[in-house]
Amino acid sequence: MADLHPLMSAMEDTPTLKPRHIQNQNVVHRLEKRRICSGRPGSHWYRVRCFHQNLFPNFTVVNVEKPPCFLRKFSPDGRYFIAFSSDQTSLEIYEYQGCQAAQDLLRGQEGETLSTANDQRSLNIRGRLFERFFSLLHVTNVASNGEHLNRECSLFTDDCRYVIVGSAVYVPEEPQPYFFEVYRNNESVTPNPRSPLEDYSLHIIDLHTGRLCDTRSFKCDKIILSHNQGLYLYRNILAVLSVQQQTIHVFQVTPDGTFLDVRTIGRFCYEDDLLTLSAVYTETQAEIQPGLPRLYTDKVINSLKHRLLVYLWRRVEQDGSATAKRRFFQCFDQLRKLRMWKMQLLDEHHLFIKYTSEDVVTLRVTDPSQVGEHTHSQKAACLFKDTIVNAKYGGHTEAVRRLLGQLPISAQSYSSSPYLDLSLFSYDDKWVSAMERPKTCGDHPIRFYARDSGLLKFKIQAGLLGRPVNHAVRRLVAFTFHPFEPFAISVQRTNAEYVVNFHMRHVCE
Repeated sequence: MADLHPLMSAMEDTPTLKPRHIQNQNVVHRLEKRRICSGRPGSHWYRVRCFHQNLFPNFTVVNVEKPPCFLRKFSPDGRYFIAFSSDQTSLEIYEYQGCQAAQDLLRGQEGETLSTANDQRSLNIRGRLFERFFSLLHVTNVASNGEHLNRECSLFTDDCRYVIVGSAVYVPEEPQPYFFEVYRNNESVTPNPRSPLEDYSLHIIDLHTGRLCDTRSFKCDKIILSHNQGLYLYRNILAVLSVQQQTIHVFQVTPDGTFLDVRTIGRFCYEDDLLTLSAVYTETQAEIQPGLPRLYTDKVINSLKHRLLVYLWRRVEQDGSATAKRRFFQCFDQLRKLRMWKMQLLDEHHLFIKYTSEDVVTLRVTDPSQVGEHTHSQKAACLFKDTIVNAKYGGHTEAVRRLLGQLPISAQSYSSSPYLDLSLFSYDDKWVSAMERPKTCGDHPIRFYARDSGLLKFKIQAGLLGRPVNHAVRRLVAFTFHPFEPFAISVQRTNAEYVVNFHMRHVCE
């Protein structure tokens, strides 16, 4: 019998698992590497920002005292922070003092968390922390005539000089608005009593001076201000979608901070469309004369919808088959009844518009294609698609429908923080994500792992610590990350109670 002892010994000496290579995590090494070369031309964005894996928010102060206001977000350059006054009529502009602003206040504080201890030092830190990080610059009275600012609506210009906010007030029941003020064209939708019409105003404020530069009003309308759904700002072009009137208003934001009318897209696409139409249909000539035109009874398909139908018909003609023509005629009435629901500016010249049924637009039913969360990275999107394709009652068509349901994307709805970059850090996006929407508050800290090494880098604790958790009450938390510094704010809401936590970089001395 052959001796197997040498062979078994050799197998025991050979490692079965190859050790994983981990890049050098030393901060001095990475500083030197960054000094020598920050990345070749064309390098991926995350390679330039990988140093944030060494500098991260490692300390949490629980239940920070703040002024009586609603915290909103940082400007894209990180210099300013805006908040809404408690009565939602004024905009408060703060100057951010930097992530190191409270280092002397926290000197000697050890551990990862300053909880709700009631000793004098802890109370002093929680009471003074907000003013250390944020210095109040301006309080601008914005909303008037009973309007209130929408706490989830704000758009910053590219130069971070101006911010656009929106306010609204419900149209009074008495006296009721005139019929042809509610229905201004034949595409106008029937309002839902559970979502009454409102008077809206868009305001543009100078962050440097706090001056209210310009205001545009939209009477007896329905514009979705929450999460910037009905607004989109691309460079200096602002588009506003009127769901009630099925009209897109396009403005240019001037360097002086004013709104300049560009065009109105809906019934007509160009300024001379009415003259062209009146040359063919004599009954439209009366619209050129002064007076209130009764456009709700107009039988002509509006210009935007007409362009859509013509495009589809030309596609059918290119196909040339009788089946395609029958399909077009079969769906013609359904296509005519579609209404604009969301829109996005792809660039200065192209609009991406989502059409759906009138019941969805008027909030009578939920959007059947809408899913609960937007996916951010290509990897997550592919995983999401594969999950639906392989799921029960799933498939390719269902996956496409779900993915398209996430579009268009609301303006400035994603955080640019490197700590939410899935190329740099791995975390459970059930509790926090780059999309700035409230999340369910978990019972345990959120763990962030470095993507390149898999090592645990830091944890973020939202809400109060040590308090019994009532799972019958839904707890939501909203995160606001600084665009690039290791600083974040979490606001947990339980019923009418708000708990504000600050997450910052702290080095124990």
